[in-house]
Amino acid sequence: MKHLLIIILILNSQLVKSQNETLNYDLSVAGNSIGTLTTVKTVKGNSITYTANSTATVHLFGETQISTSLTVEFTNGILQSSHYKIEKNGTLNDESTIILKDGVYTINHNGKTSQINTPITYTTTMLYFDEPKKVDTIFAELEGINKNITKLETSIYQLTDPGNNHTNNYTYENGVLKEALISHTLFNFKLTLKK
Repeated sequence: MKHLLIIILILNSQLVKSQNETLNYDLSVAGNSIGTLTTVKTVKGNSITYTANSTATVHLFGETQISTSLTVEFTNGILQSSHYKIEKNGTLNDESTIILKDGVYTINHNGKTSQINTPITYTTTMLYFDEPKKVDTIFAELEGINKNITKLETSIYQLTDPGNNHTNNYTYENGVLKEALISHTLFNFKLTLKK
């Protein structure tokens, strides 16, 4: 009996340990590599934390260093908080913070505050790790809005920004994002999963 209790305690401690999954992507514009993106999914009990960090050097009107950092936390499949930051040449360029309190999300995007009172269960950061097979809308952490996603063909999806109608295409392999084509105002870039 004593040995059984010890085995159960050891198994339980193993289950509580966090599990990490890391994906690394190359960022490119017109076939030229401009930087990298690293995303991490950490599962611990009923909580999941996603992080995404990128660095890139873009040559538009001179050389520009762009870095992004994003941390998103879920508990029981519901978004609890997120913090997204974009810096250009070391200076803050764009920032968004989302916090859930008493069933209401408060979104602060560059000093402008808005609220949402419906649960958020799928965000853009999840697109790296989870193919959106049964999802119609995805919450964008930076803008604090929902975007429509449609299936174009097997394992290929298109996300549409309702504000400017820009579209991003996502291609999956074995449920993980293999490649993404992202529309941007000044240029389009490509994410490619590193093997």
